[in-house]
Amino acid sequence: MILDTSNAMCQNQSIRNFMCNAYSYCRERETEIRDIFKDWKDDAMIRLNRDLEGKILDIGGGGEGVIGRLYQERVVAVDCCQKELDDAPDGFEKVLMDATNLQYADGAFDHVTFFFSLMFMGEKEQRKAVREAARVLKEGGGVHIWDCDIASAYPEPFCVDVAVQLPDVSISTTYGVGKRDAQDISSITKMCEDAGLAVVTRSEEKNYFHLVMRRI
Repeated sequence: MILDTSNAMCQNQSIRNFMCNAYSYCRERETEIRDIFKDWKDDAMIRLNRDLEGKILDIGGGGEGVIGRLYQERVVAVDCCQKELDDAPDGFEKVLMDATNLQYADGAFDHVTFFFSLMFMGEKEQRKAVREAARVLKEGGGVHIWDCDIASAYPEPFCVDVAVQLPDVSISTTYGVGKRDAQDISSITKMCEDAGLAVVTRSEEKNYFHLVMRRI
């Protein structure tokens, strides 16, 4: 399914470094992080069930590997950070790759997921990643996005605690990021619509939103 493995490295080094540094900072200094980060989001509580069929591409799927844990061998997780792929659990395929330049054929996947990964990108990179997600999605397939509603660009890093309940395991993790651009459910929805996707469901909780978009 990969078209050109020689180009599977992340081509935007600044994005790759940014994501790796943010992930690593949270993991290695978790005891200090509440004092260092200027804004601490309250917990996001998310319950996921195994309700997707077919092959799934998980964007930014290293680290805790939530989608990979849930769907196992049906998942291909791509990430710009090798360390996050190395830290991810076993049971699914993991590939070092730039989300803005996916090395997969058109219509290769039944679903594409972004589980708290768009917030690590600037607006320009988000648009490219969403367009690529739409491209590799089969007709009628779904793009599934979980992310934070960020009212304004943050000059300082911020964090969000995420507690995820899967059918057979509970996962608690912390995402830390220096967000350069504001985002909310409306802006991400518009990006998806511009990429040729249509809204299936939109939901907002206290500290995060969930979008399901369909390729039309």
